[in-house]
Amino acid sequence: MQADPEEALGLLLANQDEENFPLTESVERRSFDVLLPIMETADAPFLSQDVSVWQENIDWLQKVGMIDAAFDPAEVMVDLLAE
Repeated sequence: MQADPEEALGLLLANQDEENFPLTESVERRSFDVLLPIMETADAPFLSQDVSVWQENIDWLQKVGMIDAAFDPAEVMVDLLAE
């Protein structure tokens, strides 16, 4: 994705679910422009995840009633950098 955003955008558009969730190229291109620069920082490599962020989201989902019970983020997190 970082190495070749145009190729990544092409793959995204080629594999979209047009019938149920059509994507707009201009919107996706703008999303790439906005998100790619912040998807990696000096403290966090590209595709890294933070357990505390997962926990905050789980807690919020439970608070607003979208899930019934909180759970350990480790149950759903996958370290993409290790695979």
